[in-house]
Amino acid sequence: MNKQLLETTRDDKGRYVITATVAPEDFSVALEAAYQLCKPQLELEGIPRGQVTREQAEEALGQEFFYPQAAQQCCAQALEEICAENGYDMVGYPNISACSTGPEGLKFTAVCDPYPQVKLGDYRKIKVNIPMPEVEESELDLLLDEYARRAGKESPLYRPAQKGDSVRLDLEGTMESGEPIPGGHAEDYVLVLGSKTFLPQLEEGIEGMRSGEKRDVPVTFPKEYAAELAGRSGTFHVTAKAVFTLDVPAVDEAFAKEYFDCDLATLRAGVRESLLQDKMDRRRVQVEDQVLTQAAGQMDCMLPESMIQKEIDQLTLEFCKRLDNQGSSLEKYLEQMQMSEADFDQTARSSAVHRLRRDVLLKAVAKAENITFTDEQLEQTVEFLAGQYGAPVEAVRESLTPEMLEREALRQAVVDLIVGE
Repeated sequence: MNKQLLETTRDDKGRYVITATVAPEDFSVALEAAYQLCKPQLELEGIPRGQVTREQAEEALGQEFFYPQAAQQCCAQALEEICAENGYDMVGYPNISACSTGPEGLKFTAVCDPYPQVKLGDYRKIKVNIPMPEVEESELDLLLDEYARRAGKESPLYRPAQKGDSVRLDLEGTMESGEPIPGGHAEDYVLVLGSKTFLPQLEEGIEGMRSGEKRDVPVTFPKEYAAELAGRSGTFHVTAKAVFTLDVPAVDEAFAKEYFDCDLATLRAGVRESLLQDKMDRRRVQVEDQVLTQAAGQMDCMLPESMIQKEIDQLTLEFCKRLDNQGSSLEKYLEQMQMSEADFDQTARSSAVHRLRRDVLLKAVAKAENITFTDEQLEQTVEFLAGQYGAPVEAVRESLTPEMLEREALRQAVVDLIVGE
């Protein structure tokens, strides 16, 4: 962008006060872009929607109609470039205090919050009080029993299902209002009747079904259930695809040889190692949370309000996208949770402050400890994440922006530095 920085000062709060201009031709391009963005929705008397020319729109609505959007775009881009070129570490939303056009183009003054100053606490003395995990023999036996159950041979039953039988099900749950029950969809799910895996009403409703039968089972969720479902009613549309008994093999040398091609001692050792690794991964998450929470709590830092608001908007946008992918909306979510918009805003603010303080902490420690990363170290971070989430390395690599990857690498590096394990 063709822009000119006229002046930069700091006000009594330490904020940048930047005055700059954007060349007339660049502002003209922004005006055209604003018109093109609005065009599909523009409609004037006698002119169908989407066919209004810019000249017709400016004549009917005023030449300044596209001005605010174009000015906002130009100011934002110019500020970003000016800050990058001059090393101004700006955060949050700038406050445009003056904006006008003239022969020199678009002239504006913006007040911008600088990146917050940080005074770190004695983070190196933080102690972790989460014990190292162990694998109990009972846990090992339970998992091996589950492996045996999965290897069991099905014997079909040509009678109504009863307690102790296995039923392969398709489930589709809907609330009384018609929306899907969260987590209420399943295909080819094997339920052992009497296992108390499902709500009692649902298991009782499935009991007596025959292979191939379909049935609607009404349920009422207990008051102590998840908040969005507690006390509400719904219906599960159930298809019993098969009713059978399961002949489960004993967990012995023959089982180990047939299904894992090893002896029983080797199988138990391998399963133990896998269980221990899962526990170590969960402990790692707990350690990270404890360490970063304590270190951020020690830190002296004042977050600018504009920085917090921008983070709130980003978190809300991400949350709304997840709801949309689930076929829901923020309005439906608030209704399900019996939450007001004010309560949601307060929760979003708390989350934003929590995330920002951690990000600020990580950057401050990285600066204090001179932490940097090579390409090889970043690739190791990708591989670690792939292993942690059980996802292909390439898929994880493609899902991370350079900023996200460096933040993840930095988080791990800071925790390792503090914990020293």
